Amino acid sequence: MKAFAKTIQRMFQRHIIRFISIIFIVTVSVGLISGIGTSAEKIDASLTEFYKARSVGDFVVKSTGGGFSDADMQALQDAYGAENVNAGASIDVSLQVGEREGLTRLYFLDFDAWTVNLPQSVAGKAY
Repeated sequence: MKAFAKTIQRMFQRHIIRFISIIFIVTVSVGLISGIGTSAEKIDASLTEFYKARSVGDFVVKSTGGGFSDADMQALQDAYGAENVNAGASIDVSLQVGEREGLTRLYFLDFDAWTVNLPQSVAGKAY
């Protein structure tokens, strides 16, 4: 036991810089990991607040048969509330701007009655 204590004492005397470096690395690592762990909760909370402020919908129901009947729309409004159900039409078109061509979706909505996925005004432009 006496030899073990002597060996530990010599190790600390000869390798004090290495020991301090290891403690520093462990301290920085623990601080970094704990900081990363708390940021995920903050990001999730800020996204939740943004989604609530913009009334982002949980899902979008689309019809490939040309639209929904009035009875279908009434059933959705009865189930989820009239303020949570918005109707509109969309069409996918191929647009060419200059030499670039791309597929774009155009939405035809009644913005006065629109309550879900509210548009956001950024620098005077609606997005």
